[in-house]
Order: sequence, then C-alpha cells, then structure tokens
Amino acid sequence: MERYTIKEGDLFKKGDTFDLERLLKQEVINRIQKLEDEKVLNVSERDYINYLSEELRIDCPEVLFDNCTLATRKVLVPNNYLPEYIRHSYQGELERTMYRLFIPFNGDKDILRFCPSQFTLGGSGRFCFNYNGLYVDILDSNGDGENVAREIQTYKDDLKKMVGFLKTDIERINKSICLYIPQVFKARKDKALKEQKIIADLGIPIKNETNTNKTYSVPTVTRRVKEPAVINSQKTIPLEPTMAENIYQDILNAINIIGKNMERIPKTIENQDEETIRGHFLNQLSTAFTSCSSTGESFNSKGKTDIMVKHGNEILFIAECKLWKGAKKFHEAIDQLLNYLTWRDSKTALLVFNKDTKIQTVIQSIQELIPNHPNFVKMVKQSDTGWFDYSFHLTDSSEEIKLAVMVFDFKQ
Repeated sequence: MERYTIKEGDLFKKGDTFDLERLLKQEVINRIQKLEDEKVLNVSERDYINYLSEELRIDCPEVLFDNCTLATRKVLVPNNYLPEYIRHSYQGELERTMYRLFIPFNGDKDILRFCPSQFTLGGSGRFCFNYNGLYVDILDSNGDGENVAREIQTYKDDLKKMVGFLKTDIERINKSICLYIPQVFKARKDKALKEQKIIADLGIPIKNETNTNKTYSVPTVTRRVKEPAVINSQKTIPLEPTMAENIYQDILNAINIIGKNMERIPKTIENQDEETIRGHFLNQLSTAFTSCSSTGESFNSKGKTDIMVKHGNEILFIAECKLWKGAKKFHEAIDQLLNYLTWRDSKTALLVFNKDTKIQTVIQSIQELIPNHPNFVKMVKQSDTGWFDYSFHLTDSSEEIKLAVMVFDFKQ
C-alpha cells in the first residue's frame, strides 16, 4: 500500500509575472534585432508590429472548475503526519483515506508556474500537473468528511483567486508588450537608416546583386489564425487520419510516467497478470487524452492487441503488453505485435513488465536481441532508461514503422 508523503506542488513557483514580462520583452528585442536591414526598411511597419504582437500574446489557461472530479485511495500514514491526539494513542503507521481533487484546464501549463503580483497565502500552490489537469491530495486523517469538504472548497477558492490574479497580470503584460514592440522596431529602423545614410555619404555607388525595390510580407501567425475552409463543389477524397509525431511522443511520455509511478509501488501489482497491469495504463491513458479513445483488447488486422488508440474508427496507435519471460518469448511478442499491424499503422510500442529477473539483465538482453530480428531496420534513439526507439518494417511491406520498447521493473 502507498505511504503518505506531502507532495511539493508545481504552481506559481517558477518566478513571478514580472519575470515573464521581462522574458517577453527580451524575446521582442531578439526577434527584431535579427531582422535584416532591407526587411526592416521595406516591410509594412504596421503589419509587422501587429504580427509580432499577436505572435507573442499570452493566453491565460482556463481552469475548468465546473468539471472537477474526486478519487479516493487508501494510504499508510506515518505517526508524525497524524493529529496530536491520535499520535499519543497509536504508534507506527495507520491506514487512512486520501482524496485526490482533479481539475482539468485548457492552455499552456507553463503559464501557471508564474506567480501573479497579487496572491493569497492559501494552498493553491500545492496543486500538481497531471497531463491535462491539476490535482491536489487531501488526507482524511480522522474520518471527518465535513472537514475534507471544507478543505476541498478552500483549495478551489484559493486556486480560483490565484488564476484570477494571473489573468489580470497577463492582460497587463499583453498591453505592455503591444506598446513595447513599436518602440523596439523604431529603434531598429532608425539604426538601419543611419547605417544606410553613412554608406550613401561615402559617395560610392553600391553594387546590388538583386532588384533594390523589394517589399517584404510578414509571416502568418499559424498558432492562432485558423486556416479558412476551402469551398469546393467537387467531391473530394477524404484523407486517412494519422497520428502526429508530437501526439505519439506525448502518449509514450505518458506511458513512461505511468510505468515509473507504478515501479515505485510494485507491491500493489505483486500478484497481477498482464491484463490487469495493462488496465492500469489503459485507465490513465483514457483520462489523459480526451481527443482520442483508448480501448483494450480491440481487434485489428490479424489478432487482438492490448492497447489501441483510435480517432473515430481509425486506428492511430497500438501497444502490446508482455511479462518478461526470456529471449524466445520476447521475439514472439515482437512477431505478435507486427502481425497486428497493417501498412496504415506506423506508430507502436511494446511494454515489457519485469517481475523475476535483474532489470539490467533484461535491458541488456533486449538490446542484444532486437538487431537480430528479421524485420529490424535501425535503432533511432534511447529516450530514457529502459525506453528504446526503433524502426522496423512489416513482413509483407517495405513501409517502416516506429516501435518503442519500454521496460518497467515491478520486481519486489
């Protein structure tokens, strides 16, 4: 059973919003100083200033307080974390209920790391990030449900105030940056004009390799401006959906974090089989990626797989979960995974759970076995301890697929 410890929070501890404003102003200077003289002198000043203002504008994350959820679990609480009147009666550890308050949010989580200029002294800083949400653990040390309810409300109220203060600061910063950009651009343009005048005063003709009557257009702010829809009366062929590389990496990172957390408490899965352990990963992936659905034991191509991520009816990601049972079984697991795939499936993972063998032996064996597989193409990189990215091809196709092998040690 998990032992209770006080977890350090993630929010409002990176610095304050004045630091954030300084970072943005330095970014303005860096962007404008890198512009070539010809571009500074010929680009539409208004368009460029509007572009950079929009590009560097900050959006305050939206915390979805109306979508809170609550989960409970049992923990062992050391005597020193219990109320004083209980400490005198009991020694050692006691089993208590832990409540986890989860609040989803939309937006850039890094913004929530900056402390606003006005703040409360409550517990909002104890919230931690969990994929697409925030959570805080609340210990019910003496079975008092009313006290837990009060704590939950206090945490929510404090966080709501802090996010409100942060939003106010961000609105101020955005206005400040909008005023700062024209100042920096004017100084850069004046510098370019001065240098051009010095050259002109030399009285020597300047050789130009290209036409001097240049105009420059500003870039498109792709991260904010939605591309307009194309209206076409002709019937078009729908594109096959694929998983973007960054989403694939997000899923692998999520699996890596889930596995590492389970490694810290292997006793909780001591007698569990592949299917049950797989369920732990599947449940957390389902809540972490709301744009896709994660389903277990789904059918694809020639067999059933352990974890499948889909968009609509299209399969985007497949993972197979296996207990480590030696080299022969490992090669069979790769074969099994490859047999599930069609040429449309290009992003996969093989999760290896070790319960009986020294973990260094498992990892060394995998590194030696993989290159001997007939479908092996190359090793791409090692992303973490026990996480190796490979390129394979299917037996009946030359198309390459990405295969991440991720090893987790659940040995007691």
